[in-house]
Order: sequence, then structure tokens, then C-alpha cells
Amino acid sequence: MRKYTMSRFLLGTSLLAVLSTGALASNVRDLSREEFSANQIATKLFSKTNDYLLNLDVSKESKTIANKVRNEGHVQLPLSELEQDATNEIKTLLEAAKTSHQYVGGGHYLTCNVKDALSTISANNPLAYPALYTSDREQGDAFLPKAYHRHFMGQKLWEEIGYYTSHLGLEKADKTRLYRYLEPLYYLVQLELNPMIEGGKYKSLYNSKRWVYEKSYDQLLRSLKNQTDHHFTMIRNAHLVGLNETQVRNSLIPSLLDLGLAVLPRAERNLHPESRDIYKMGANRAGSLSLLHPHADNLPYPVLNEHRQLPGMNIPFDMGDSPALTRQWNRVNQFIRLNDYNFSEGERATMNHVLQALGTLFHKHLSTFHVQRFPVGEHYEALTEGMAISFVNNYTIPEPYLTAFYHRDIDPDIHHVLAGIKSKGDTHRALTTDLWPRRLADEDRQKALVNEGIKFLMFNDILDRAAIFNGVQQPQDGNAAVARMNELMRH
Repeated sequence: MRKYTMSRFLLGTSLLAVLSTGALASNVRDLSREEFSANQIATKLFSKTNDYLLNLDVSKESKTIANKVRNEGHVQLPLSELEQDATNEIKTLLEAAKTSHQYVGGGHYLTCNVKDALSTISANNPLAYPALYTSDREQGDAFLPKAYHRHFMGQKLWEEIGYYTSHLGLEKADKTRLYRYLEPLYYLVQLELNPMIEGGKYKSLYNSKRWVYEKSYDQLLRSLKNQTDHHFTMIRNAHLVGLNETQVRNSLIPSLLDLGLAVLPRAERNLHPESRDIYKMGANRAGSLSLLHPHADNLPYPVLNEHRQLPGMNIPFDMGDSPALTRQWNRVNQFIRLNDYNFSEGERATMNHVLQALGTLFHKHLSTFHVQRFPVGEHYEALTEGMAISFVNNYTIPEPYLTAFYHRDIDPDIHHVLAGIKSKGDTHRALTTDLWPRRLADEDRQKALVNEGIKFLMFNDILDRAAIFNGVQQPQDGNAAVARMNELMRH
């Protein structure tokens, strides 16, 4: 009987210990959740900080929870054991918070950064800000989000930031620290520009009207400055030596944007995947990011509106000036001055800017044809302006003038080349139609003007070649040019 009673007593004591321990564990867990659930973390970040950084001391918090449990009079487990239970519970809760997407306030949510540290991120800014420990923010790449991927333009951008921080005269430790806090600015630029080539249905250049990006240069710059201001707000308590926010906004950020635009053409991809032709990005002579349009001889077409207003917008990056090319550009200008549209001074400047590409196309294709001196016999008569006008209007150059003026050893002949220039001129018109004067908004009027411009260039080219063939200098008489132009326009 005594043996049975003792067994019952020991069993009861064991159960009581287990139950008491379970209750205690439950209290540690409940108290930990009261302080460190995702919702509570969000509340602390929003209400007790101005930079969404808690500077958490887990050891201190564990001791607080352990003492509270101990003081409630539960089973007397060692305090160190309670602290360890609390530490484990807190770490479990912090880990769960990374994927909770808990709303914090001020547009911020809980997430984790690329280094898997609990962080906050804003819907209006792609950077992640470590939320628990200052030391997490001092690491390299601390502000890059979990979704970060390396990108072809990244290295050039962060090297530019490194160059900037290296020329401020800072001690090594201060320079390194400043660089780590400014480095994420490259990611802002990268994300701002990448939609041009990977923006899908609604943002990519492929889906933009006339291949002009939806954002202007000023809008891109304003967006980057706003995101930079947000970054400065989030690191306001870092007390960075050498940080000049105004200089970063007004000097470094524009430099990074310009560099990103310069690097972007290195993306070797076809921007029009549904076409057999290759649409790639490049630069014009001014260095402006441009689409190289295959249906316009890969002439560059700036993709930002501001760059479309600059002189020489369609001149290729590597095209050098030559007397022959300059002559064609001058003739485009002459054509605009002499036509019957009576352009105002401002409209003439605009049209010279828009139609300069005709001179470029004309020079590129006709410079491969040469005057060939040979005995022409009785079939040749000195070319007159009336004959030249007839050739141009009929888009046909008869023999022996064809062989004499436009000799080339390879196909196609001059007639096919002129047809190609006309087609490319119409592509150019379509890509620049919004830049034309408003009174020339009608497509038929634009096409007519392009065709008249090509005729004018061809007319003068025939006269040039006739003069070379005959061994005389082509006269440059302004009044004669007006007469020739007016006669040409009447046909």
C-alpha cells in the first residue's frame, strides 16, 4: 500500500512539474508575442523611431521577459533558462516578421534585405532599410532589397559613386562608411532606366509611341532626386562625415543618370522581338540615348523628349563631317528657305532640325556613285536644268547620263537607291511627326514636303555631276536656285 502511494505521489509531482513548465513556456511565449509580433514590431518602428530603426538589444529584452515571468510566481526554473527561452522565442518572431508584409505606417512594410536582415521598404522607394540593428545598416549592400539582381549597368554606376566619395578628402574609415550609405543610389538609377528595355507592355520603348520614352529627362531626374531625399530621411541618424546632401542631389545624381543613359545601349538585345529587323539602342553625335531604327538606315532617334530638341539629333555618333555631307545639309536648309510654305523663322529652324536627316541619308547612299568620263558621242547633249527637272519628276535618269553621272560597280542602281531614300524618308517623317509645325500636321502634306525635299537634293546632285562631267564649276547663284526651285515645285 505504501509502495503504491509513493508511486502515485511521484507521478503526481512529475505531472505537476510538466504542467507547470508548460504553463511557464506559454507565458514566455505570450509575453514575447506581446512585444515582438510583426504587428508590435511595426508599432514600435512607427511610433518610437524617426528612421525606422529599433536598435534592438535582444539580450536586454530577454532578461526583461524572463524577470517578468519569474516575478509572476510560476515554477522556479533558473533565470538563465528563462532568458534563453525568451531569446529563442524573440528570434523566431523576428524571423516570421520578415515574410509578414506587415504594414508599418508612412507607406512602409516589413520585409528583409538582400542579406536577409529584417527591414522596412516603401511602396514609393525600392530600397530596404534594416530595422533592428545599426550594425546591419553599416554593412555593404545593406539597403538592397531581397529581390535585387545584378545588372549590366550596375558596375559603372557604383564605380562613379566610389569615385565621388574618394575625392572628398576623407579619412579611409569615413570614406568607406559614406560609400556604403551612398552606394544604393546606383540601384535607384538602374531601376529607373531598366524599364526602357524590360518594362513590358506598358513601359518599354517597344510599346512607346514613336519610340519616345514615357518619362522625360526632367521627370527621370526628379524621380531620382525624390527617392534620394527619401534615402536621406531614412539615414538621418547615421551622422555621416562628408555627406553633403545638396551636392549629392544636384551633382552626383545627374551624373549617375547621364552615365546610366550612356551605358544603357550596351544591352545587346532586340527591342522589337516580333520583328525580323534588329532594333537596338545607341547614341547620336551628342551622346543622347537613341533608338537605331533599321528602316531609316539605323539613324539615331533620341528616346527622351528633351534630346529630340537638340541640333543634329539624327546624326550618328561616329559620323564625321565632310564637305560633301555639309553641302547636303546646307541644301536641306536652302530647300526650307526657298519652298512655297512661307515658314516663319521659328518654323524654318524647326524644319531644318527635322529634315536634316534627309541630307544625311542622301549623302550616305549617293556618295557611292561616281562620275565616269567616257566618249558619249552624238547621244550626249549638255544637260539643262529643264532636263534635270524632268529626270527628277519621273524618278528616271536615262542613258547616257545614267552611266556618266551615276556609275557604280555593284547593284542596286540609282533608281532603286532613290526609291529606298524615299521609303526611309517616310519612316523618318513618321518618327518625327510630332515635331513638325502644327499647320503641317496633315500626313499627306508632310509626305509631300519630304518628297519635294528629296527631289530638290536630287536635282542639285544631277547638276553637280553634270558640271563635273563637263569639267566646269557648278555656279552657286541664289536667284537661279530660287528659279530652279519654283519650277521644280510646279511640276
